[in-house]
Amino acid sequence: MMKTLLVDDEPLALRRLEHLAAEIGGIDIVASCKDGPSAIEAANKFQPDLVLLDIKMPGPDGFEVAAQLNELTPLPEIVFVTAFDHFAVHAFETHALDYLLKPVEKDRLADTFHLARERIKSREKVGRADELGAIIQDLREALGEHQRDENKRALWVKEKGRMVRISNADINWIQAERDYIRLHVGDRSHLMRHTMAAISKTLDPEKFVRAHRSAIVNVSTVRQLRLSPTGAHILRLNDGTEIPVGRHYRSAVAEALQTKA
Repeated sequence: MMKTLLVDDEPLALRRLEHLAAEIGGIDIVASCKDGPSAIEAANKFQPDLVLLDIKMPGPDGFEVAAQLNELTPLPEIVFVTAFDHFAVHAFETHALDYLLKPVEKDRLADTFHLARERIKSREKVGRADELGAIIQDLREALGEHQRDENKRALWVKEKGRMVRISNADINWIQAERDYIRLHVGDRSHLMRHTMAAISKTLDPEKFVRAHRSAIVNVSTVRQLRLSPTGAHILRLNDGTEIPVGRHYRSAVAEALQTKA
């Protein structure tokens, strides 16, 4: 059994990796961690053979975690998990270590496990620490490009006589209010004159889904999809907000949640 550590701040993503690993078999998941500090603690405790490591996390990101894992002896196989597009993929392809592109597919994960097993058998670790350092540097540069693209995805709203920039990624959900929309951001909300159809065009379709004619939801904020006693589908967000799923939007919501998992 290959001792494997999973690290991702999205619960749905962790559950998906756990489920796929169980289906593939031959994997002993020693821990599933949601942040950098717990991942480093688990790595020191369990000495995993393989670490599946998300890149973009709050607190220490995947790069910082990898740098600390690089000090372990023996060095575990580190496979980055990324939602980045082709520029980051290219950075991985110039090095020997593997990557997984979200949403992770079963066959792709199986290939990764096979590759890791072969490397663990050979234990040819010479130069691996330097190699990992080069990958981290390449991906930091890729992240800079990615962040510049993210900065283009933002809204400006008027608040107390001034304009405030709201990053799309920070929006929990959007609520229609007649000729306006309300952006729910953390524990605050912002009202702006816009239509749901128009705002949809500015949102990343891989991160937001229309759950109702009056609600658009950031998929990363969804904690649970449940059925009410009457059979209605309800989304529960991380902050406790509950949003009904319209009958015509159920398939799109289910697909979005599966993709992000």
